Amino acid sequence: MSKVLVILADVPMFRFFVLMSVIIGQASTGHAAVYKWVDEQGVTQFTETPPPRGGKAVEVPMDTGGKGVAGRNDAPIRTWQEQEQNYRKQFSEQNAAEEAQRQQKAAEQQQQEEKYRQCTQLRKRIIILETPRPVYDVNEKGERIYMDDNQRASELAAVKRSFQSQCGS
Repeated sequence: MSKVLVILADVPMFRFFVLMSVIIGQASTGHAAVYKWVDEQGVTQFTETPPPRGGKAVEVPMDTGGKGVAGRNDAPIRTWQEQEQNYRKQFSEQNAAEEAQRQQKAAEQQQQEEKYRQCTQLRKRIIILETPRPVYDVNEKGERIYMDDNQRASELAAVKRSFQSQCGS
């Protein structure tokens, strides 16, 4: 008898039928009915088998219509195409969110760099105006126009106010 099983185990079709019977057996037990009934002591019972003779049972429906806890849609995805579509949707949403964050960070960094550049220019201008040597501006002809003390003091006050409002301390 064991020789017959060994010979049959080598046959690919026999393996296929054994595998299919195991799979079908697993699938059929996964969808068993649930019965609700009350026993002689008045205790409510939930079982996968009908009640003993004479007991009245109500079959409890197991299908939730795809709605699980708190109305969430917990329906399983049935095909690999739906799974792939769901994955691609989640992936694109995640990429869009990450790209938005990157753009926001880049914009914030650019603003910080621009503020730093402006504050550095204002600091340099303050240092130049506070240094006790001649200060000049260049006109459109390229000629130097030297500031007198009153112009210098008013320019220094204006630059300090700008620095205070734009850069803080």
